[in-house]
Amino acid sequence: MTVLSFSGFREASVLGRVDPQGSLLSTALLHDERLTKNSFYERLALHGHEIVADEDFARLYSDTSGRPSHPPSVMVRALLCATHDKTSDRESARRTRVDLDWRAAMGVDDDFSGIGATTFSLFRSRLVLEEDDRHLFEKTLEKAVETGVLRGKLTAIIDSSPVHGAGAVGDTYDLVRGFLAKVVAGAGDALSTRARDAATPHVGEKPDIDWQDKAGRRAYLAALVAVVKVVLAEAETIEDAGVAEAVALLRRVVDQDMKTARTARRRSARASPPTGSSRSPIPRCATAASPRPGALTATSST
Repeated sequence: MTVLSFSGFREASVLGRVDPQGSLLSTALLHDERLTKNSFYERLALHGHEIVADEDFARLYSDTSGRPSHPPSVMVRALLCATHDKTSDRESARRTRVDLDWRAAMGVDDDFSGIGATTFSLFRSRLVLEEDDRHLFEKTLEKAVETGVLRGKLTAIIDSSPVHGAGAVGDTYDLVRGFLAKVVAGAGDALSTRARDAATPHVGEKPDIDWQDKAGRRAYLAALVAVVKVVLAEAETIEDAGVAEAVALLRRVVDQDMKTARTARRRSARASPPTGSSRSPIPRCATAASPRPGALTATSST
């Protein structure tokens, strides 16, 4: 799988996909004797394909150009692990590199290099800023509870998730503001007075708004995005590697080039919940063989 790159600031992420036939090199198959049995991680490894499919979150990605992303089903499974363990983006990134339980739950191959903390932040920001996609993650949580992968009260699980949890929305807006501040600082006097003046109210103290107020949140986002567009229009013409990297991050999180296409797709399928994949994650070539001793098996234990 290819890790997201921020080197080309006009480059969009195209949809990465998990092979529906699975892999003989998956962590779940190669290290089954070392995994925690009868655990949340084992249940997610076994049933993750029933909860989320890459196509469920396809509208977050470009249809035409760019480098492959981490498959969204892998990202969402990682967010489910973060929801279960209540981890920060930095700690979640570490576990995707070194924790066999997490890696099995995510359904990745043994050579998977992990997910960066910034990639977690950017993916979550897309879910939060695009309201429909945020609710799509809520549907995924519901499915996880229905299948028994996540156990507990749904409301409590949603409230503690890294997408819906307390502070998650405000933190996401702070992420946008932080990237904007980096662009403004890096560009310096290369930006016009108009652009710097427009950005000034958004790069200082955190705005005093009710993050649970949808109307107020959307009004602030509209103002913030308008400023971002003004700053990006000028900053993208600056030939400086540091500015280009900051611009790349800001464009990825706000993603204006892809917004119109995603909105059109959303209108045609607004009410569609995630369906998951009906195919088994076990490799087709392995289905005829008997399972190895200690291989993952379904369980009703907590």
